[in-house]
Amino acid sequence: PEHYRSMWRAAKDDHELASLEHTGFGVSHDALGAALCESWGLAASAVASVRYHLQVLETGELPPQLTRPAVCALSAVAQALLAAPDALELRVQQLAPQAQLDETLLLRAARKVAEQLDDAA
Repeated sequence: PEHYRSMWRAAKDDHELASLEHTGFGVSHDALGAALCESWGLAASAVASVRYHLQVLETGELPPQLTRPAVCALSAVAQALLAAPDALELRVQQLAPQAQLDETLLLRAARKVAEQLDDAA
């Protein structure tokens, strides 16, 4: 646990963390998380969302092999909501069209969730 904690502290972002994980353990959290989700019998769209979340965060592009791209898009919007709220609108603009989601409705829903999180804090 301490070894991972030091990796987590040292990484400046999720991509660097994944690189440190792969070097230290031979696997990164996106691959391990996807395998765990698969072993639990979660839907393929949920597994893919975990597997590709770093790629989507880095590129702003949904992988073409996704059968339900909206799940991965929603995951990336949630990540922006929690970790980079200033980038929320850009993330929605990037991903909504790719996932065939209404950009206005998605942004409105994300902002409502942000308000609810603020109220709960």
